[in-house]
Amino acid sequence: MKMKICKNFLLFTFLSGFLLSAVLGTHLMMQVASSESVVPPYTYYLAITSTAGGTTNPLPGTHNYSAGSWINVTAIPNTGYSFDKWLFDAQRKTENPITIIMDANHTLRAFFVDSAPPTIAIISPENKTYTVNNVSLTFNVNESTSRIGYSLDGKANVTIAGNTTLTGLSDGSHNIVVYADDTVGNTGTSGKVYFRIEAQAELFLIWVAASAVIITGIGIALLVYFVKVRKKG
Repeated sequence: MKMKICKNFLLFTFLSGFLLSAVLGTHLMMQVASSESVVPPYTYYLAITSTAGGTTNPLPGTHNYSAGSWINVTAIPNTGYSFDKWLFDAQRKTENPITIIMDANHTLRAFFVDSAPPTIAIISPENKTYTVNNVSLTFNVNESTSRIGYSLDGKANVTIAGNTTLTGLSDGSHNIVVYADDTVGNTGTSGKVYFRIEAQAELFLIWVAASAVIITGIGIALLVYFVKVRKKG
């Protein structure tokens, strides 16, 4: 009887130990799996892009960095452009360079804007004297414009659509400057062109020449008349 009790006790102890080990093992495996599921990735990516007019350092592209890294990114505008802003994960940022903490995957876009004013070259009028009161205003602009105007003799700007004619110019010295705004608001200015109008002097010369012709004609007619009269006499 004692032997049977002893065997039953040993069997109970063995089974209890086996079940306890299985339970503890399962619990330990669940803890390990749970712990591994919250371990952050070793690296994150930073996707950099830019608009036309510049680049970045590091260059645009997708870059992988260790988790927790601090990354400086600099926007570098091309000639005639300036840095405007960043779009960092859809948030506007203006500092340059910008520092990114790699605590997740991020996107970063650099925006550049045109900062060069239009170049304007006046073709007409030229630096010379004109004998008419109406002179064409002709010029070239090197880019698209949103507004064009000119100032004659330092007076208020006159808005125009393009090449035009300066009418009713008085005799004397004049100067003109052309202005133009491009599509992003940069204003360009031409060089100042000086010219003269002497339309009245031209009319006077024409009158003198006409008078001389008339007087000469009259003189010739009188000479012919007197020659005929003398012959008859």
